[in-house]
Amino acid sequence: MPTRFTSRLQADDDLKDNSDADNNGTMMQVQSHLIGTYNLDNILAAITVGLHFWRYPAQICHALEHYVPAQ
Repeated sequence: MPTRFTSRLQADDDLKDNSDADNNGTMMQVQSHLIGTYNLDNILAAITVGLHFWRYPAQICHALEHYVPAQ
């Protein structure tokens, strides 16, 4: 069974306005072929790199869901 991971992302602009912090951000749910909780760090790193290079959350999810490890 694929690993399911849900995260909430906040853009820098959202962090400046704390008046409605609970409703800011984007929910992402990713199903990955990477198994094991130890891969959570790898998934978070991939999300971080994608955001650093200005990828949309949907693009990041698509890449993570379609990556199949060689072994």
